[in-house]
Amino acid sequence: MNIKTSELEGAALDWAVAKAQEWDDETLLALARQYKKSWPFDNHTPSTDWSQCGPLIDRFEVSLQNNREYWHGVVHKGVNFSGMPMDQFNKLLCGGESAKVAACRAIVAAKMGDTVDVPEGL
Repeated sequence: MNIKTSELEGAALDWAVAKAQEWDDETLLALARQYKKSWPFDNHTPSTDWSQCGPLIDRFEVSLQNNREYWHGVVHKGVNFSGMPMDQFNKLLCGGESAKVAACRAIVAAKMGDTVDVPEGL
């Protein structure tokens, strides 16, 4: 199922972050099966867990900024933060209802582009 990176959330976003980190296919399939049974998944929830998201922000050099109304002239309704990898500044603007979601979307966008093909049911 093809989803816009800007619309990824929950299990689909966490799965896409794992894919962006180039986890092996067997691990990704196991993760997808587990997500279908129950989410949040205890072992991989960077979109909701600072202890997992924080190291990714450092690793991928994501910049976060409070953004309740504008970011580079673009209105993001209901968005509190924008994140973008520092090496792709001005190429990627990713928002989310939290800094963690924005950072995860920025990582996925940088590594996988504007859309992601996620397993059915996520």
